[in-house]
Formats: sequence, structure tokens, C-alpha cells
Amino acid sequence: MESCCLLCDKVIETGVPHSELSLLSELSESKIYKCHSCNTFIHFSLGDWEILMPGLSNPDTSSSNSLISPSLNKKPQQLAS
Repeated sequence: MESCCLLCDKVIETGVPHSELSLLSELSESKIYKCHSCNTFIHFSLGDWEILMPGLSNPDTSSSNSLISPSLNKKPQQLAS
């Protein structure tokens, strides 16, 4: 099942990024972020936010603040520009 966390939903609604987002790529006026809470990829361009790829939800995960398996919830290193 594909979904994103409430924090990512709020980014789309309000346009305000949250602390679990890490910048993966930046070109001109386009940025791609990954959420470490739900593994969703979010795109920011020309003042608009959109979900590129929702994270994968795992209903068997016991963690209440994460929708995915803990083994997949590792923060990637930020790419050098």
C-alpha cells in the first residue's frame, strides 16, 4: 500500500517543509526531497510541492511514528552539488 505521513500531507497543503525532509537534488529552481519518516519523495519547483513517489507503508511495523520497516528508514547522505 502506498501512502505518505501526515507531515508530508501538510507540506503539500501548506507549502511549509518539515524537519524529516532531506534535500537529495537541486537543479535551477527544482529540488527533490526524501522524507525519513515515510520514505516519500517530494518535488519542489516554482513554488509548488508535489509528491513524486509515495513511501511504502508496512502495517506490520510496530513503530507509531513511521509507516515503513525500520531497516528501510535510514537517512541517505546528501549529494554534493
